[in-house]
Amino acid sequence: MTLLTELKKRTKVRRLKLDINRRMIFISDIHGDLVTMKAGLDKFGFCDNDYLFIIGDIYEKGDKGTNLEIIRYVMELDRTHDNVFVMAGNCEESLRFILTPMPKRNFFYYVLKRGHSILNDMADEMGIELNENMDVPGFIEKVHTNYIDIYDYVDTLDDVIIINDSIVLVHAGLDDINNQAANLNLNNKLDNIDSSANSVSNKTINAQTGRLSLYTVGSSPNVQKIIK
Repeated sequence: MTLLTELKKRTKVRRLKLDINRRMIFISDIHGDLVTMKAGLDKFGFCDNDYLFIIGDIYEKGDKGTNLEIIRYVMELDRTHDNVFVMAGNCEESLRFILTPMPKRNFFYYVLKRGHSILNDMADEMGIELNENMDVPGFIEKVHTNYIDIYDYVDTLDDVIIINDSIVLVHAGLDDINNQAANLNLNNKLDNIDSSANSVSNKTINAQTGRLSLYTVGSSPNVQKIIK
């Protein structure tokens, strides 16, 4: 277990060697909508012979209670299926940064003005009223104690997944595509990739040709320093 005061963002990179003859399903930005996620998987006919990639923003912005519901569902799906791969997005950072020591005004802006957060759901489930007179450190400690399974799970999620050295998955984008490519040993494989912060770049996937394809999904970069 990592102490809240010791948490620091470190980009986690995972390399996979997968059977290219099996279907790959990519989804992201679920934002607590478990009903639509299940309907989509049913429509695709998702089965054990598929690979499923959940590319971040699992929770946040959902209706009341749905943020906790979706992360628990995804955790169980991940635990029971070795063909499911879950990644972090910028919204997963709420448990990595909001819960660390920070100015109260930032915390209140996040949970009171913005709302629709997994933190709001946790407060409701614990019967705690969120207001400007609340004990913020005490609330953070209760979240860390009562939801340590969720907290630790989110903190282990990968930020970048590289499939067969041909497909790169990342939520939102790479801050500096050239430097990141060097760190990931992907030099000379990037082909006309748009790495701007608010773009979605969906390159054709062809794992057989050896050409790299970059899938970026989301709205803001969350890739920082690469772990060697």
